[in-house]
Amino acid sequence: MKLVVVIPSLDYKANAGARIRYGRLVKGLAARDISFTMEPISSFDPAKIECDAVVFSKCHDARAPICAHVLSQRDIPVGVDVFDDYFSQSADSRLNRLRSWLSEMLGECTFALASTPATADLVLRYAPSLPVHILNDPAPAFDEAQLAQRLHDKRSEAIASGRLKIAWFGMGDNPHFAVGLRDLSAFAPALSSLSAGPFAVELAILTNRRSLDAAGLERITSLPVSVTVEIWSEEREASLLDESLVAFLPVNANRFSRAKSMNRAVTALAAGCQLLSAGYPLYAPLAPLVYRDSNELLGHLAGDALRLSPATLELMRERFDCLASAEREIDRLLPFLAQLGEQPGGPAQARETICLVHGMETNVAGHDLVESVGGLSVASPFCTAPFEFDAIVETRSDGDLVLLVASKALRRLAPAARKTGSKPVRIKGRKYWEVSSPPRTTQDLPPPHEGPMPLQLALYPSVMDRVRHLLIQFFDADRTVTSELSVLPFEQPGAAHA
Repeated sequence: MKLVVVIPSLDYKANAGARIRYGRLVKGLAARDISFTMEPISSFDPAKIECDAVVFSKCHDARAPICAHVLSQRDIPVGVDVFDDYFSQSADSRLNRLRSWLSEMLGECTFALASTPATADLVLRYAPSLPVHILNDPAPAFDEAQLAQRLHDKRSEAIASGRLKIAWFGMGDNPHFAVGLRDLSAFAPALSSLSAGPFAVELAILTNRRSLDAAGLERITSLPVSVTVEIWSEEREASLLDESLVAFLPVNANRFSRAKSMNRAVTALAAGCQLLSAGYPLYAPLAPLVYRDSNELLGHLAGDALRLSPATLELMRERFDCLASAEREIDRLLPFLAQLGEQPGGPAQARETICLVHGMETNVAGHDLVESVGGLSVASPFCTAPFEFDAIVETRSDGDLVLLVASKALRRLAPAARKTGSKPVRIKGRKYWEVSSPPRTTQDLPPPHEGPMPLQLALYPSVMDRVRHLLIQFFDADRTVTSELSVLPFEQPGAAHA
């Protein structure tokens, strides 16, 4: 079996989702003769790739549904991983683009991967009949004898020195949600309780550079303990967790945080850190190994009865085997994928026509991809990009839509639409032919991209729906995909939202 995960860029391989969720499976997959590769979407060719299944990971633009459509036409099982919840916040207009993207993407998918029951439930709210597999984050490998010794040494060092070393690690900010350093600041009373004990508390923070702006630094300096800060790297994380007695992992109760996996918790435990968590009980499945009270942690430390100790490593192993075992995750994933591949396909059909409709903000990458797979690149009335489109839909002053087709795409028109007596027009130096003359309306509206923003937002769903019907009528388009990268809440027609 050959499994391909399509990623947004090569840099994404350092992201926790790729490094932990997929990276920790590579060795076990290779032992089973499973080929596993990660390919950036910029170089991925859906028409030529030879594989048994493809998963798209955080490729949040129109290229993903285009690729998925081509793969589905080739009867290659195609899925999307939903490992973060950017899609259930229906009241947050900033995320409308992502909700629309997921709705389009799931319409092309054979299956989905989720990281938690919460994200699995999210997928099913969008696509109730889609097969969904929960892929838990595997824990890192560890030597039980070495870990037992390290646990003993960490406690001895803390008692002897009177210093309590605490680690907080992770993304310190998020462009959409108040998490990261905000959580650390919000749950600072747990740190105050520790500092009230007999130990000098030393907090070490590993986080991303972007989070260390004025607001982030103010939150750090307001913490009630001594703090050091470093920029995160995989090597620094491993070193910090090896040195720290405690990992402090507070959790926000918003939807995004409640849907997160337990990867930070299992990583910290596998490194021999006591786990102190405040807020939402995300790590409840690891409850016997997790502290929820700072004073209980101090009492156990003094009495040599810590929740994670040489005596409880067998319990940790049992919990990891159920919740965070790479071998177990592979044993569950492979039959799921194999079953998808065994589903009978329909009779061979001619490749369907796919049209990419460019909205207010788009990119040339989607344009180039749809052209390369034999689809059509179409400018909507909202689009001002200078690409060599196959067709352009314009809005006339009376509100009518007119379809203009480039000479190179005339042969792609439906037979009934190929004859036209109109004269060619030139748009930005390129020749186009008007092939549609819809009935005039009584509307008196400016072209959408020239009107005020409230008008554009109001018109967007109906205009884009009319564009889609034009393409179905004149090109026999079987599938339309929208390229809309604007953060403004442009609502896609017919998009299913959770």
